[in-house]
Amino acid sequence: MYTINMNSDELTNNPYWQITLLASRIKHDIASVAEQHSITPSQMQALLLLQPKTQIPMNQLSCMISCDASYITGIVDKLSHLGYIQRQESSIDRRIKTIELTKAGVAFRQKLIANYYRYYKTQSLLGKVDMPPIESLSRIVKQMDAEQ
Repeated sequence: MYTINMNSDELTNNPYWQITLLASRIKHDIASVAEQHSITPSQMQALLLLQPKTQIPMNQLSCMISCDASYITGIVDKLSHLGYIQRQESSIDRRIKTIELTKAGVAFRQKLIANYYRYYKTQSLLGKVDMPPIESLSRIVKQMDAEQ
């Protein structure tokens, strides 16, 4: 485990910085769960972001993961090869490729969610945090989603 020494009050009191620190620590948890399932953290993130019975354009997933198109192509290729997603041309514009979870992908996604929750409760340092801060984070995420 590592600690970061923050001497600047501007960083200490900046909520964006605090969230950035939290996110960097949680990356380890995501990597641990992904590794248990023989996928990369980015592949896990993609699977968790995709909703069952919902097609989305590949470029939308690219934006959600904050990566470029060539990187998302590699993620989609691997998940497609594993049988978790299917790629197809958009019915509106054949230049646009959409992706959707397969039946196997939906089942695997549920398994990932359950394992991620179990990891959070039993092994993650975040699992030891009292509920009010977690509930506050949930409200922040919901508010940000509503404003997009």
